[in-house]
Amino acid sequence: QGVVEFAHDAAEGPNPLQEPVSFRITSTGRLAIAQDSIDFGSAWTGGSERIPLRIGNTGTVPVRISSFQTGLPTFSVEAALPLEIPAFSNAVVHAVYTPSAKGTDSTDLVIPSDAGNDPIEITLIGKATAPPALSFSPERLEATVAQGQSATRTLTLRNDGGDSIQATLRPVTDADPGSPGSGPVKMNVLYLQTLTEPGYITDFMWNLRSLEDVSELTPYSALDSTPTLEYLKRFDVVLVAAVNEWADPVAAGDALADYVDAGGKVCLMHASLSTFSGRGLGGRITTPEYAPVAPGGNGSTGYFGSAEDHPIMKGITPEVFSFAVMAATEVRGSAISLGRYDNGNLIGAVNSIKPVVFINIHPWDGDHSWQTIPLLGNVFAHLSEFNTWLRSQSVSVALAPGEEIGIPITLGQAFGPGAGTHTGRLEIAENSPGSSGPILIPASLTVEAGLSQSGRN
Repeated sequence: QGVVEFAHDAAEGPNPLQEPVSFRITSTGRLAIAQDSIDFGSAWTGGSERIPLRIGNTGTVPVRISSFQTGLPTFSVEAALPLEIPAFSNAVVHAVYTPSAKGTDSTDLVIPSDAGNDPIEITLIGKATAPPALSFSPERLEATVAQGQSATRTLTLRNDGGDSIQATLRPVTDADPGSPGSGPVKMNVLYLQTLTEPGYITDFMWNLRSLEDVSELTPYSALDSTPTLEYLKRFDVVLVAAVNEWADPVAAGDALADYVDAGGKVCLMHASLSTFSGRGLGGRITTPEYAPVAPGGNGSTGYFGSAEDHPIMKGITPEVFSFAVMAATEVRGSAISLGRYDNGNLIGAVNSIKPVVFINIHPWDGDHSWQTIPLLGNVFAHLSEFNTWLRSQSVSVALAPGEEIGIPITLGQAFGPGAGTHTGRLEIAENSPGSSGPILIPASLTVEAGLSQSGRN
């Protein structure tokens, strides 16, 4: 309350004229939303999409919201009601789009409250599409081959749905009846190298022979000759190192690729993929199908930076891990990184489809007993467990609606398995809604001693 005085020039009456006045301030809440609409984009029928919605109260008293009203049942709001928002504060709820049929949906979300600007509105928009749907054939993979041979079957995947699908294949083999089951086995190793210093060879091999995964170790100098595929097939794994030029880098690389295709396993060390001074291999082994990293030049000395959680890096001590490395910063395709030096180059990488590992270390670097040798022991253990009788030429595929792809699946290998029936499966993980786990496609390989053909149905 108060008085307002008016001065005037009238002939009569009090001057100034006084008039009593009074006014009342009423506190109120006021809701505010930053955007005018929420667009859910594309959503699958039968599924749902959630988008957070922040509601602010710019008023001086709390605001109470008792309901959220939409014009279509495909839209709703997840919130604990009644919802009270304090003065000068905000709350986050979630707008939900749950379409049941294909098409574009739009409605206004009305939010009634006891605020001074009751109600407020926001537009909700969404487009519903049919989800992806993966079909496959055949329902199982089977082959009968002679021992040491293989057969190829085609797995057909098709997307019968209305949106793109991602699928990842993983071959899995069961332990053979009567076998000790899965686990590392001792390996006959070929040390394929282009070294000229005898000490680099003998000292390194002496330490390699101490590994429990190595049963035999044979050196082969590729300075003057290239091993044939038949010679390579005598060994379970080939360890490759280089410091000088190969007798024929392309022939050597092609022979190693043929060896892998026949079921062999390869570990490529440092300069075997180097582009410096002709030290590196050529041929198919350097392509993305085999080598998990691209050939590169010399890199600077690297100190241990970080290791990935992979069995090959188990027990490797970071404080003393330091080597001259090849320039290799990125893995190829679906290859798996083993970690990085502090200069950004890879410690190593693993081909996730074929049994090929790259280790970014010179075999003669450092005290072999405390880093390189244990690391290679882990590599041999990994390769000894690598499934080779059931193999897929693709590990990950993307299919547009209506698209179909045939994936070659190889059953069998040049080194066995032994006579009898071997079982396994292809596991296919995919992103269609309602998927409770991977699709399982049984696989079986019957190996018969004495068969002369390379494979039969």
